[in-house]
Amino acid sequence: MYSAGLRISEGLNLKVLDIDSERMTLKINQGKGQKDRYVPISPRLLTELRLYWRDQRPSEYFFPRDRQVPGTCGRQAPAVENNDSTPF
Repeated sequence: MYSAGLRISEGLNLKVLDIDSERMTLKINQGKGQKDRYVPISPRLLTELRLYWRDQRPSEYFFPRDRQVPGTCGRQAPAVENNDSTPF
């Protein structure tokens, strides 16, 4: 997520539906200044996001965590090789 220039809170609030693989962008909702924006992503980042999705299968938030406890970010995804189809 560093390569896309996301802040930590923006990455943690990223939703599966915010990833647009056709346009190669991420939609950042309510970022700094409570503004929405789109950021470009590289083909490599898209590949990594797909691998993570195939392994973890997040439903709403891309990086699920306990949203009741500030600062929690869940577990780190292991590297995977899986050919299941992705929603993005």
